Amino acid sequence: MKQFRVNPGARHLLRLAVVGTVAGLSACSQPSVTLKDPQSGTLVACKASDLAGGGITSRSVVDQLMTRCVDDYTNRGYIIVASTQP
Repeated sequence: MKQFRVNPGARHLLRLAVVGTVAGLSACSQPSVTLKDPQSGTLVACKASDLAGGGITSRSVVDQLMTRCVDDYTNRGYIIVASTQP
């Protein structure tokens, strides 16, 4: 098998491109839930991309954070008005 030598600078740029692409693709498929306070009309959103801090986070952690966010608002009387799932 032939081995290729890659310039260290080019390797770093390639790594950044791959991480950026993966992060971009995963952000497109993140769930979000919009909730509304029926008394004031205030809208809030629980977005997986915001809860995960923009980094690469496991699906189970994101699910737990989303559940906690939605539960916090529904316990305060908010109702779910929209939901998107990947």
